[in-house]
Amino acid sequence: MTTQFVWPEEKYSSFYKGQLSLCILDDISAFSGGVHKYTDHVVREILKGMRRGIVKDFEMSWVESPNLDQPFNGRNIRNLLAGKDSQHAIWAVFDIYMKLTQPILAWGFSLEGHLGR
Repeated sequence: MTTQFVWPEEKYSSFYKGQLSLCILDDISAFSGGVHKYTDHVVREILKGMRRGIVKDFEMSWVESPNLDQPFNGRNIRNLLAGKDSQHAIWAVFDIYMKLTQPILAWGFSLEGHLGR
């Protein structure tokens, strides 16, 4: 069995963001609890992937910092869910999370130009 590594994209196209947003909305709607519990769940899943050694190029400052100014927080997540564009770090965290938990769907995010409309 080969190990599949996951890493955040360097840049997110509008297509990729649109597909990732739909996945996030679907995932959070199936999750029991509020935004804060969901974000804790997302971070826990990423940490599991990091311990297994399959997550690459992930910056912990995206999800934790001593002065609590990390971009992956409740307010920024709510803005993203409301359809507002967000910082690269927020997209990267969700991107890694979806690649870990929904690898087949996440693979489809990169099919821009290959999928029929």
